[in-house]
Amino acid sequence: MVAVELPTGRVLDVKVLKGFRNHCPELRDEGFRDWFSTIGKLDWDKRKPPKFDLTPTGLARFRLHAID
Repeated sequence: MVAVELPTGRVLDVKVLKGFRNHCPELRDEGFRDWFSTIGKLDWDKRKPPKFDLTPTGLARFRLHAID
């Protein structure tokens, strides 16, 4: 598990799936969907997802930022 802090201050405890380091570098949580909807990034063109940055802030803890 890793903790991901959204720009709203909400912290999500997210399970890291087995394939994360090898072939599927994505994190999944309903909280991401809610935040994406709030910032207008819920839908995107095929193969052109929005870009985000995770900044380490501690052991297994990150802060998420949207890249415009």
